[in-house]
Amino acid sequence: MLDLEKNYHKSMRTRLFLPLVLAAAIFTAQPVLSQNTTELFRQGNAAREARNFSASAQIFRTIISLEPNNAGAYINLGIALYHQGNLGEAITNYRTAIRLDPNFAPAYNNLGNALTDQGNLAEAITNFRTAIRLDPNYARAYYNLGNALYDQGNLGEAINNYRTAIRLDPNNAPAYNNLGLALDAQGNRAEAITNYRTAIRLDPSVASRYNNLGAALYDQGNLVEAITNYRTAIRLDPNNAPAYNNLGLALRNQGNLGEAITNYRTAIRLDPSVASRYNNLGNALRDQGNLGEAITNQRTAIRIDPSNPFAYQGLGNISYDQGNFSEAINNYRTSLRLNQNRTPNERSLMTTTQNNLRLAEQRLAEQQRRR
Repeated sequence: MLDLEKNYHKSMRTRLFLPLVLAAAIFTAQPVLSQNTTELFRQGNAAREARNFSASAQIFRTIISLEPNNAGAYINLGIALYHQGNLGEAITNYRTAIRLDPNFAPAYNNLGNALTDQGNLAEAITNFRTAIRLDPNYARAYYNLGNALYDQGNLGEAINNYRTAIRLDPNNAPAYNNLGLALDAQGNRAEAITNYRTAIRLDPSVASRYNNLGAALYDQGNLVEAITNYRTAIRLDPNNAPAYNNLGLALRNQGNLGEAITNYRTAIRLDPSVASRYNNLGNALRDQGNLGEAITNQRTAIRIDPSNPFAYQGLGNISYDQGNFSEAINNYRTSLRLNQNRTPNERSLMTTTQNNLRLAEQRLAEQQRRR
């Protein structure tokens, strides 16, 4: 069974530039720090722009030592710590900034981002809503709220927030991409495609958007354009494992098994932790007649994800091909038991597996009568 993978552009993190910050300048690893707060802010933000987050954090700590009630310094320290992967300390500094200035919307937005990354969606949503209440025109807060709601499975409200973010900032390419994902998940493929295309037009350098567009086009049956977009995604990001997997699906659908298998293998090499890729590779190997390696890959899919109904169906198909109808029946029944019948793929799988189960039962009965 086919298993498309889409790339979720989670969150365009807010980078706060306070009014007193001067234009960014080139920053060296060990600056000579002025004790003038304005100059220190300039240096700290320049360090961040140069992605020298350790130095940026050091500078904002210096500002805090000079001005312990400077809310902006705590926010900027939080941003530097966030980019160093230190979510806990970033959250602590955002909370301090909020305590010092409870009406500063960007502090709530940044706190929400860090909480989202910690998996604390409920508190993240509360903070995004507070940011919006304080600043109803804060496009990034609507965007980030949309992401958190999307992660919660609240697609309708996520879509509303993405649309508001776009209305306030019509050039927010990630918002168009994520709106496309939410619409896609609702089955609104045509509007999803429109939004993916807009995201690409605004910023044609992001590989994941071509992968998402390719997946939606694939769902529409437009294999040629889907393949073109997957190849573009791979050209822009040669390590984009989902794009290789999806390219393999489209090529297999075109009958190009050799290249499909090559792409599945590449996806697995780049990230060997995803069960569905072994399932897809196993299906293509079965189509090639390579049943032994097909079995190995379906079993690997099951080892990684024992609740994967697609891999059990794949094993059932191989057992059927080998004339082992009892084992085919067992695998088909396991597939049906695990199938939640929620997604279009699962519903299609259930119908196919039920049909295959009936055929296997008929063949087993014929085999037993001949004995």
